[in-house]
Amino acid sequence: ASCVNLKWEMLVINLIFILLFFVIGCSTHQSYEYYEKESVHKIKMRKLPEWVYNLPIEGDYVVGISKKSFEKEDMIESAKQMAAVSKSRNTGSFAIEKFVSKDAEDILKERKVKFRLNVSSSPREIENIFDRLNLVDETFFFDYFIGLFSTKRNDVEDVHKKKYISNQPEWFSEEKIKIEENKILSYSSASSYDLIIAWEKASEKTRLAIANYLEKEVQGKVESTNENIEKIIALETAKKIEKMKITKSFIVSEMKDSLLSYKVFLEMKMER
Repeated sequence: ASCVNLKWEMLVINLIFILLFFVIGCSTHQSYEYYEKESVHKIKMRKLPEWVYNLPIEGDYVVGISKKSFEKEDMIESAKQMAAVSKSRNTGSFAIEKFVSKDAEDILKERKVKFRLNVSSSPREIENIFDRLNLVDETFFFDYFIGLFSTKRNDVEDVHKKKYISNQPEWFSEEKIKIEENKILSYSSASSYDLIIAWEKASEKTRLAIANYLEKEVQGKVESTNENIEKIIALETAKKIEKMKITKSFIVSEMKDSLLSYKVFLEMKMER
């Protein structure tokens, strides 16, 4: 009986080893399939007042943005600082310096064009604007505070305070520049995970588009000259780019893979 039991035990042990061999062998040759998880992309919107979409024509208004905070005074002051810098740049803090040089008999050969956009605003000028700005209305967009400021101590009309969700802006143009009589209209958009950065990037692009348009005007004037002389130097220090104002804006937020990003569309107007 003991021999029979021993044989059964050996058989069981052998079967266990055989099963382990097959399991280990199959696992080492198992093929894995990899797949890429589809990203979740959602558009998220919030109601915003009319003055965000269309800045009131009458009055001296400017928008400032800051991160939402429990310290309301600090939150308003931070947005006010952004508004002061923006207004300073729009009202005359940029200067264009153009230098065009052409050598050789053919005036269209070997031209050199230098163009520099200079931020010439002084800290004192920004401080003066900051001191004159007054908060006239406010709203929130997710984790951001958006304030409407004015250098005049007047309130904004109720029609401009009405909140709603706007559709994609029909006014936005893929053309960076449009000319309407004595006005230059500039359009741009920018994206960032920070709403403040997206707004400032879009603002900068609208100003640069206007500056580039003015640069082409200078080049065109030089190229229209048909005189065959050896050297022509046209040096011009232009007046400041001034009287610029953001007139329309649109903010959209996008949720992608649990990260919220922002896209800002802007229209800027410059009086000529």
